[in-house]
Amino acid sequence: MSSDTPEPTLLAAARRGDHAAYAELVERYQAAIFRLAFRILRRQADAEDATQEAFVRAYVHLDTYNDGFRFYTWLAAITSHYCYRLLRQRRTLTLPEDGHELHLPAFVDDGPEMSVLLRERNQEIHRMLSALPERSRELLVLRHWHSLSYEELAAATNQSLSAVKSQLHRARRELGKRLRDEGYAGATA
Repeated sequence: MSSDTPEPTLLAAARRGDHAAYAELVERYQAAIFRLAFRILRRQADAEDATQEAFVRAYVHLDTYNDGFRFYTWLAAITSHYCYRLLRQRRTLTLPEDGHELHLPAFVDDGPEMSVLLRERNQEIHRMLSALPERSRELLVLRHWHSLSYEELAAATNQSLSAVKSQLHRARRELGKRLRDEGYAGATA
């Protein structure tokens, strides 16, 4: 198998027990899955462990993968579920602070003063996200930080499409309210 082998071919081969095919899938998605785990866990060692665990779990349960969805979506669901379970065990939760917007007023980074303001704003958003219910945080992170479609969110969270849309709408509304209450004019999460 080579790096240009189509994903469905790799998946079919991996399902038949071809370890090289699965290794190619790991190679393709390892960096993205690590980034997802790191954004949730905020600790490199934990993210590395979670990445490895996600790929092991995916391999063990490869026969349950639904070809109707992207393989990355399935891996992201496994990874996020594992990471959030770890966080529940710790009784703490941290979320990304990496500058993605959520429909906030855009700022141009034109110097050190603006960098400080952006970092402070991101810390405030992080604090407000942390105050939301876990499902709301999960949906917002997967939708806005990882650009999953509504269908992919439904598959990743084992919910109906209408439930995902409704919960995501409520999560955005609640985050937007918190942002407006904190003085972010024009915030419409």
